[in-house]
Amino acid sequence: MKSQSTITLPLLFIFLSIGFDANSYNKTPNRQHWTSGKYSITKTSSDLDSSITISRKGREIFQSTDLSDKSSLLNEHTNPIGDINNNGKPDVVIFDYSGGAHCCHSAMILELSTTAKEILELGESSCGFEFKNIDRQPGLEIVTCDEYGAWTSFATAAFPQIILRYKNGAYVLAENLMKKPPLSKAKIAAAVSKINEGNYKNFQYLKNFSATSTQLTSENYFSQLLPQALALIYCGNYHQAKIIIDKTWPGTENEKKEFLDDLLKEVMKRRNGAEILRMNHLQ
Repeated sequence: MKSQSTITLPLLFIFLSIGFDANSYNKTPNRQHWTSGKYSITKTSSDLDSSITISRKGREIFQSTDLSDKSSLLNEHTNPIGDINNNGKPDVVIFDYSGGAHCCHSAMILELSTTAKEILELGESSCGFEFKNIDRQPGLEIVTCDEYGAWTSFATAAFPQIILRYKNGAYVLAENLMKKPPLSKAKIAAAVSKINEGNYKNFQYLKNFSATSTQLTSENYFSQLLPQALALIYCGNYHQAKIIIDKTWPGTENEKKEFLDDLLKEVMKRRNGAEILRMNHLQ
């Protein structure tokens, strides 16, 4: 008896200390089921995690057991099995979200046949994913964004929009939907004026900010510049982004050249980076 109390009391103290509520934990999993033709989906959820199983004629062709309790399916309130890209084959879109202050959304598109083939995975992003028909043609486009939050510091985060469409068996950049006309001279002048309102006299171009005196002025400048510059690049107007940089750059010419090279290298690292550079006639 003495040994038993020695083990139980500390455990009881731990549960009371962290505010454990036995009634708040859903011990009975919630199960949802959908069927369309040969295919069926079962989603099992608890307060801690969830799993999704896809079957064809009663035979399992896909299972994911490591999803969070916040996972969902596209069109799960109706039927998540459907042809979203107009290629004649049924698809299933699985969303997941890990929670936290800045992260992380993910999405997976599965094409169903005798197996479940992954045709696109989007993940590790603060951005969400929206499936919608933008061009009024059969099939859904995907609207999301690229994330540049961790390049210099999160204070300089930028999230330019991305639109993807299904073409020739893969999701590619929908250039005609992303491209926009150049900004007017008045809007460029206003953007330059706003950035130049800042005080950047101690500016240095440091990709990994270390000195406190330069960190503040560098972050202030890039927090103003990067969202505008990347938004222009992502709609095919790199030449206007460069005009803004040329007219606001607070550092040396050598630093500016290094930054422009680094900026294009960062764009190139993205999933659709080569397509974005081609859209700007930079490749």
